[in-house]
Amino acid sequence: LSKIKQEIEMLNSVLNKTPSSASFLRQTSSAARPLAAARRSHRRSDTRCAVVAPSTMVQQPHPITIGPSKEPNFVQLADGSKMPIVAYGTFLMQQPGATRQALEAGYRHIDTARLYFNEAMIGQEIKEWIAADPANRKREDLYIVTKVFNDCHRPEDVRKSAEASLKDLDCGYIDCMLIHWPDAFMPGVGNDFSSDNIIFDDKVTLADTWKAMEKLVDDGIARSIGVSNFSLRQLDEILKVARIQPLHNQVELNPYLPQWTLVEECKKRGVQCTAYCPLGGPGAIKPNKLLQDPLVAKLAQETNKSPAQVLTKWSIQRGVPALPKSSNSDRIKTTYEGIYDWRLTDEQMKALNGLENGYRSCAPGWKTWEDDVSYAKTAAA
Repeated sequence: LSKIKQEIEMLNSVLNKTPSSASFLRQTSSAARPLAAARRSHRRSDTRCAVVAPSTMVQQPHPITIGPSKEPNFVQLADGSKMPIVAYGTFLMQQPGATRQALEAGYRHIDTARLYFNEAMIGQEIKEWIAADPANRKREDLYIVTKVFNDCHRPEDVRKSAEASLKDLDCGYIDCMLIHWPDAFMPGVGNDFSSDNIIFDDKVTLADTWKAMEKLVDDGIARSIGVSNFSLRQLDEILKVARIQPLHNQVELNPYLPQWTLVEECKKRGVQCTAYCPLGGPGAIKPNKLLQDPLVAKLAQETNKSPAQVLTKWSIQRGVPALPKSSNSDRIKTTYEGIYDWRLTDEQMKALNGLENGYRSCAPGWKTWEDDVSYAKTAAA
């Protein structure tokens, strides 16, 4: 414990220097390694170290500003690590060069998954970007997220999936590894994500999967771990057994589907929600009504910004990291360009909040969505 206290003091001394965002990531990354090692050592010696109630020791994630930015450009997570608040999402992205263009545009948070079948391409483009200016570009400048898919929930398959992702990305370590969905598919039976007829795996529990995820941190494959598409009840199921707390819950969030209760209750538990489909979802799956919404168009005109910028700003202004995606080089650049230089007014935010209608862009037929509002009321009673 004294070792941990010393490392916290050292980390705090780094935080007080307010360097540029790139050098900040490098410094805090290296400063946190001894602390993480001390935590792992402590956990191995006392397996009773479990997640505590949010009201006692868990730090709530919150937006912060690093460097010359006018607006918050990072989120400080419950473990003290820093995550860029705007990410480049890569779902359905198969176009060579898109990740490199995103990095050139300024994105430093890259989100992918084993399911996306693009990790090797992304890893290669990250290496090319670093190699183009090695004196000023480092792996530590980036925050890389990937995910273990539904047919890899069994502990041995979690490990295989994570190792395959790390091999393809070839980036040394994963900043955060997520469980892509709480729903376990039976491995090896040809389950199709887009089908309604899924054979689920009843031989593995979320607790089993989470213990395997924790081992990824112990062994240095991932710096942190989290979840995606989890309900509040499912998250609590993890928290009850967690030795290492989940840092993220990546879910669909946008003005049509703000999920206020889920976001707030996750925050109380020290878990940061991050927003996929912040622009309303890929039109290749379901029609994107949000980008064409008359109110969004009106606000884009008022602010002299693109609809994508307005929607991205809505997300990050409520303190939720956003993962806009595009393979179009112009849109990649314009969505990120100047995103920290302006704000939506309170009236504009309120107007966007009023668009809530529960529309989900990502709604596979096999998925049953739980009622977080009712669960939160019951849990609080």
